Amino acid sequence: MVSIENKEGMKQCTKCKQWKDKTEFNKKSNTRDGLDGHCRECKAK
Repeated sequence: MVSIENKEGMKQCTKCKQWKDKTEFNKKSNTRDGLDGHCRECKAK
C-alpha cells in the first residue's frame, strides 16, 4: 500500500481517497511515514 502525501501536512486516505490532515490518521510504526494508510473515519466503519 502506497501512502500519498503532500507538503502541507495532508495525506490521502487509501480507502476513501479524500485528502485529510495527518492528525486524522492513526500512528503505525511499520510504515514509511509512520501513519496508517486509512483515516480514522474509515477505520471506524
